[in-house]
Amino acid sequence: MNKIHILDSSIFNRIAAGEVVESPSSVVKELVENAIDAGSTSILISIENGGVDKICVTDNGFGLSKEDLALAFLPHATSKIQSLDDLNAIMSLGFRGEALASIASVASVTMTSKQSNNEIGHFITYDNGELVASNETQSENGTTVIVKNLFEKIPARKKFLKKTSIETANITALVKNLILANPSIAFTYIADGKHIYMSDGTSLESAIYAVYGNLIESLVPLEASERGITLMGYTSLAENSKHNRTYQTLVVNNRVVENADIARSVYLAYKDYLFSRRYPAYILHIQIPYDLVDVNVHPNKMLVKFVDSVGVSKMVYHALKKVADMPTMPIFSDVNLDFSPLVEAESVATLVEAESVATKENIEYSAPKNSASNYGTTPFFAEPQAEHCRPTRKSVMNSFFELDDREDFIEIEIQNNHPNDFTIVGTFFNTYIAIQKGDDVFFIDQHASHERILFDKFIKAVKEKAVEIQSLLVPYEFLLEDIEAENLISRFNDLRELGFEINAKNNRFSLFSVPSILTNIKLNDFIELIINDDGIAKIDNSTFMLEKIAQKACKLAVKAGDSLSENEIQNLLHQMQNQSTPPLCPHGRPTIIKLTKTEIEKWFLRK
Repeated sequence: MNKIHILDSSIFNRIAAGEVVESPSSVVKELVENAIDAGSTSILISIENGGVDKICVTDNGFGLSKEDLALAFLPHATSKIQSLDDLNAIMSLGFRGEALASIASVASVTMTSKQSNNEIGHFITYDNGELVASNETQSENGTTVIVKNLFEKIPARKKFLKKTSIETANITALVKNLILANPSIAFTYIADGKHIYMSDGTSLESAIYAVYGNLIESLVPLEASERGITLMGYTSLAENSKHNRTYQTLVVNNRVVENADIARSVYLAYKDYLFSRRYPAYILHIQIPYDLVDVNVHPNKMLVKFVDSVGVSKMVYHALKKVADMPTMPIFSDVNLDFSPLVEAESVATLVEAESVATKENIEYSAPKNSASNYGTTPFFAEPQAEHCRPTRKSVMNSFFELDDREDFIEIEIQNNHPNDFTIVGTFFNTYIAIQKGDDVFFIDQHASHERILFDKFIKAVKEKAVEIQSLLVPYEFLLEDIEAENLISRFNDLRELGFEINAKNNRFSLFSVPSILTNIKLNDFIELIINDDGIAKIDNSTFMLEKIAQKACKLAVKAGDSLSENEIQNLLHQMQNQSTPPLCPHGRPTIIKLTKTEIEKWFLRK
């Protein structure tokens, strides 16, 4: 008796559906991609109950003939590729010929289509893999696909669906990406009768506005080209970074994709300007010859590989680095503050571990626009939290440090000639400083602002190899394996430039001093970090160093609740005036918020 046999189409279609139709959002993705491939300029997407009850996609594309309509639901039926060579230069979004057959095997599906040169349209209906009806019908040019009762007859699959709200959110995120990837197509997206997105199909700028609203005002355009590959799109300045990757979209040949090399390039471009858990917002469009990119990596067609991955990654890096390197003008650069030169205090403090609280998007802060002298209120997604600092457990070798708790402001002489258009209104809650300039009011967080100033000062010292050095009371000795010892010795120059005095004898090492910024680190953890083959490549630019510097800045900065004199306030403003870094503290919180007279008058219904 034969043990091997050919599976029935109803079985292998459902097996294929397991890869192609993972959720309602995957159904929407396949249907919309078919509509785009059909040359549509307008697409309507409507869902009910997270797409489980109903998904409807209507387009004004080429449409299908009666014969093609019947063939469309057969497995591996496609108009996108004709031969094996076509796989080497796929120009369409869909190409496998699995989607419609897979969807029809797990739901009730009706497709209606009409070509412009035909007077009558046709429809065909499948119910969980069975042909139910096919006939002529009156319809508009283009195609409409209605999918109902997804997984209704497959309880094992249906029970793994997420809550309706989550499935709806997944579809909404998908449609957002489709709009950004296809700015020349007008999209309308309706969920449970509510209009969510409407784009007009005129430009990338209008597509971004349709999805993100005024975010477009805080983005910077970019473009580059190299060897037939072009890059265009928008990205944010460092001060307009976000707390997650939701605002990041990579598009290759009008297909939203993921690529680890590109993600790494983005990180490298911004790493000197962003802190932990902060991410730039971007919409990047890459157009590349179709034979230089492979989209046939996974059935979901989200992952792509480039033939020249290094070249593409470098182009993205350099384009984004230009934006990341754009100087941020001082917040008060247009105000002629006349203060005495700052005399900096030289003091150190017991280091503490700063705890930053994850934040959510709900406030606005004053930040530079794309123009060097044009300032306005830009959306910033972070809820400022009071600083939370607690002493860390000191190691024995560092327990002799008994230093001041904060760096004091130096008193400076109050100037009598304050500009008439700039007034220090005062402080409230011993935390926030209020300043008026013309029709604008600025609220400054005294701790966050001073913390940023100190952070920049320490970063500059590290970059200039001018850090203070602290000798250890007792040298720290440790023994390493041969490979580990080689890794550490190869980093000796970097370590010594930063203030680490370290000697080696065979595989035994002695550490005699560390930079004062790092006097409370756990040395065994630090040594393990730098000897690891996958560890930090450049110590002074590493996340480890940035976090430690941020901790020191947090500890030394004036605290919320500290009462400041007018001299101290002036000193703080003077230092802020000379800053050229984003108005954010090292933990990503805004240092200053701007309110206009118009906004305040709206509160009191004067406008």
